[in-house]
Amino acid sequence: MAEVALKVEKRESGRKTAKDLRLSGKVPGVYYVKGQTGIPITADPMALRPIVYTAQTKVVKLDIDGEIKSCVLKDITFHPITEQIMHFDLLGLLDDNKVTVPVPFKFIGQSKGVMNGGLFRPVLNKTRISCLPKDLPEFLEIKINDLEIGKVIRLAKIKSDYPNIDFAVKENPVVCSVARPRVKTA
Repeated sequence: MAEVALKVEKRESGRKTAKDLRLSGKVPGVYYVKGQTGIPITADPMALRPIVYTAQTKVVKLDIDGEIKSCVLKDITFHPITEQIMHFDLLGLLDDNKVTVPVPFKFIGQSKGVMNGGLFRPVLNKTRISCLPKDLPEFLEIKINDLEIGKVIRLAKIKSDYPNIDFAVKENPVVCSVARPRVKTA
């Protein structure tokens, strides 16, 4: 699992305080652990970039005024017009508590169907999983070497490769496929 460091400061809670922080160029947030009171924090927007603008799931080594805590990005709010980060929530990781987070897929290999003229189509980019922090993957690998034209890979096929992970999706959706190429008629 990839890690990234983030230095934050404690702040006062409240809407006016959060608004004042945004006007000064900071981003308000909250660090919380299940069953405990949340800690209002503030961060520099540039420091949040490696956590927010990535396809990978990363463990954040949070430095709150010198105290280091492990957490993951749980939620983020963007301004509807400027798309600036307005607020973020970090969920603390405890060794004995499962955490539910979205994790991206990584497609490995070259499909037989693509080599025969088909078009590879990823249907899902990520899925929600639940696991202990020690089992948290950076991404879920999907081997597509045997995928032929007209065939699909469903989530159930991936589940067997990750026995320590519970998938939060109850259905069995299609993750990727190889479609037949469209033929132009004369």
